[in-house]
Amino acid sequence: MAITFENILKQMKNEQEKLLEPKTMEWYLNQIKRVAEEKIPSTNVPRKAPSQERVERAEEETKQRAQGLQSTISQDLFGRMIFYSYDPKWKEKMPYYDTLPLVFPLQPIERVQSWLGLNMHYLPPYERAKFMDALYTLINTTRELDERSQLQLKYEFLKNASRFRYYKPCIKRYLTSHIRSRIVIIKPTEWNFVLMLPTAKFMKASTFRVWTDSVAAANRGQ
Repeated sequence: MAITFENILKQMKNEQEKLLEPKTMEWYLNQIKRVAEEKIPSTNVPRKAPSQERVERAEEETKQRAQGLQSTISQDLFGRMIFYSYDPKWKEKMPYYDTLPLVFPLQPIERVQSWLGLNMHYLPPYERAKFMDALYTLINTTRELDERSQLQLKYEFLKNASRFRYYKPCIKRYLTSHIRSRIVIIKPTEWNFVLMLPTAKFMKASTFRVWTDSVAAANRGQ
């Protein structure tokens, strides 16, 4: 299927209908449950004071795990669609946040174990499809999606072209040390399907409020 906005919407509509099928719904619910329950310890010191040796060992294990995730993201995942469980460091100060992000990673931030990514959950379905249509112009393959497909994402591209304006509410900074599950890589041939799955888990605000704020932010200044 050629990569066009009409085909994206058509495929998304078909996938929405598939969600009504019990087997499909059961599969996706099981995937979400696995990611949500697969916890990786945080770097915070436990409330019960353990021995200094245990604290140091736990901190070293967390540091090594974060370094491994950073290496994996840097080498393999930029421009691909990924999914994971996340616990923001500054969540107390945030108006709302998504604990199950669906993200296209951008370039890493130098000297910090963090990176920028586009969380597609912050857009309602129609705007999500419009944004995806624009992002497909940055893909490294032509005509059809295949296993080699990857978005050539750069922050400069997004902020300097009006067709990418929906990046504004989607772009977020993620700390590898605050990822709380394995990273699930979505096959390019399944991008349009997964985009329509209701996998977002927003905290401190309703999905409707998040989407309303996002559309307003994207359209502001046009």
